[in-house]
Amino acid sequence: MHLTALDLVLAAILLLAFPAWQLWRSLRTGERPRPAKLRGYLRTSAIISVLLAMLAAIWIAGGRSLASLGLDIPPSTGGLIGLAIAAAIVAALFVPTLLMKPRKEWLTLGAEILPDTPAERAVFALMTLLIGAGWELLYRGFLLWALGPAVGLPFSIVAAAVAYGLAHGYKSQGQLAGSIAAALVFCIAYALTGSLWWLMIVHIAMPMVMPVARWRARRAEAQLTS
Repeated sequence: MHLTALDLVLAAILLLAFPAWQLWRSLRTGERPRPAKLRGYLRTSAIISVLLAMLAAIWIAGGRSLASLGLDIPPSTGGLIGLAIAAAIVAALFVPTLLMKPRKEWLTLGAEILPDTPAERAVFALMTLLIGAGWELLYRGFLLWALGPAVGLPFSIVAAAVAYGLAHGYKSQGQLAGSIAAALVFCIAYALTGSLWWLMIVHIAMPMVMPVARWRARRAEAQLTS
C-alpha cells in the first residue's frame, strides 16, 4: 500500500489539526456566547462534508475499494455479526424509551443542544447522519487503513481513539476520558469485524434517543393540557 501526499494531509488533519483546533476552541478563556443551534449544526455538517469530499476524492483517484474503508458489500461474516449487535443495541436504546411512561425531566433533556424549530430539526437530522457515517469513515475506516501498515494495528487504534476523543474538545477530565474510551471501543469493534456499517448505525442511533424521549414527554404534556 502506498500513501499519497493527500493521504498524509488528511491523516494530519484528523490526527493533529482538527483535534488541536477543537481543544483550542474549548479551552479559550473568557465567556463566549454559545452559537445559535442552527449555526452550530451547519458548521459541524460543513466540516464533516469537506473532509468526506476530500476522502472521496483521494479514494476515487487511487482506484481503491470501498471494502478497504470498512464498507464491505455484501457484509462479511464479521459485518453480519456486527449488524446483529447493532440491532440489539438500537433495540436496547429505543424500546425502553418508547415503552416507558414519559417523565417530566425528559422535557429538558439536551435543551442546550437539541433542535426546537422545524429548520433546526431538519439540519440536526442531517448533521446526525453525517456525524454517524462521516466520523466512522474518517476516524475508523481511513485512519486505521492509513496508519496500520506503518505503525501496527494496536498503535493505530490508540492514536485514532485519542485523536477522536480530543476532537470533542475539553470540558472536564471525565468528559475527555469518556470520549477517548468510547472511541477506543469503536476502533476495537471495527478492527474485530472489519466492517463499519453496524458502527454507523449505532453512532447514528445514539444521539437520537434524547430527541425521541423529549418528543414523547412533550406529547404527553400536550395531551394532559388539552
